[in-house]
Amino acid sequence: MIVALHLIDKDARSSNNITYTTYAAFLIGAVVSIGSIMYSIITTKEYPLSKEEVEEIKASPKGAIYIFKDIIDAFKNMPPTMRQLGVVYFFNWYAMFIYWQFITLCVARTIFNTSDPKSPGFSSAQLLTGTLNGTYNIVTFCVAFLLAIAARKAGAKRVHMGALMSSGIGLVMLPLIKNEGLLILPMIGFGIGWASMMGTPYVMLAGQIPSNKTGVYMGILNMFIVFPMLLETITFRFIYNGLLGANPIYAIQFAGALIIIAALLVLTVKVSKIDSSSGILVPVGGGH
Repeated sequence: MIVALHLIDKDARSSNNITYTTYAAFLIGAVVSIGSIMYSIITTKEYPLSKEEVEEIKASPKGAIYIFKDIIDAFKNMPPTMRQLGVVYFFNWYAMFIYWQFITLCVARTIFNTSDPKSPGFSSAQLLTGTLNGTYNIVTFCVAFLLAIAARKAGAKRVHMGALMSSGIGLVMLPLIKNEGLLILPMIGFGIGWASMMGTPYVMLAGQIPSNKTGVYMGILNMFIVFPMLLETITFRFIYNGLLGANPIYAIQFAGALIIIAALLVLTVKVSKIDSSSGILVPVGGGH
């Protein structure tokens, strides 16, 4: 995708002042997304339910009222680890949305010394953002399996805290770097954190959620991701204009600080699992 974007004149814009590289990025992303979904649908084998499972589904309560009641009951009986992770999620996902919104504005100032969206430097910043995002995603791909191994050996809690800390420090340091080539360093830390956000919390929750409620609790966990981002769109404008002086450099560093707070909050998470004989949650590995 990055190669394709570089084949387009980075300064060419549509009548509404959006660069054609932006259109191309969204178009390529849409094709890849739809293509990967279609590939999964075509190649994934679907196993039919047994007669007992079908009868159980038919006998279960139906309707919107039951669905909302099921969700409310799930919130009331939520495992403590999930509640504690919800607080961690609040800080790191609020921060992630800030990053995605302000990284271009930040590097436009720090690398290309411009805040003018019509300038050639700003177009270069948009392309650089694509490179940076591609870099941290490549790092995520490379370290994801290593994090899984580390989680088994050192504990998911410690791994998640360390990964988030590297991500937060990377964002705090990013605006201080004036050399475009050196931006790979904070992106490595950021990519490690992103990899952990995508997988380690699920490891920490493994064994705590009743199998018949997995769908409900995974939906709630996704709500823990969406809610901070929705809140960010409403509240951050006041923080940005008031506390941060409408400076995108400070916005990125603020996001880094929030992720560091999330890393420290991981220390408060107590990891447990459901004991198969008693059905009671018991600590795992001293909470690590």
